[in-house]
Amino acid sequence: MLLVIGFGWLLSIVWLAADGGWTGYAQLGREALWALLFLGVASSGLAYIFWYSGLQKIDAVQAGAFLYIEPFVTMLIAWPLLGERMTISALMRGFAILAGVTLINRA
Repeated sequence: MLLVIGFGWLLSIVWLAADGGWTGYAQLGREALWALLFLGVASSGLAYIFWYSGLQKIDAVQAGAFLYIEPFVTMLIAWPLLGERMTISALMRGFAILAGVTLINRA
């Protein structure tokens, strides 16, 4: 896992340096830098850790089915945090997704 993340980071740094992307970082504010750090560590780094630890416990097909849960979880989190609207039809679709993932993982 460290090799995957390290290799991706190395290629990104080379691409960033070749493209002159470093100049854009100087213009970012403190909140934007914290957001980038969060995206890199929490969203990407922790996601890789959870994904690979999940693959050690279940098959890739079963683990891949959990990716379908992401929009439903996003909706559930965005509702209280961002004040997003939650509709009955969205909840029904979310529960249909959960049922499908449950069925796949029982097989």
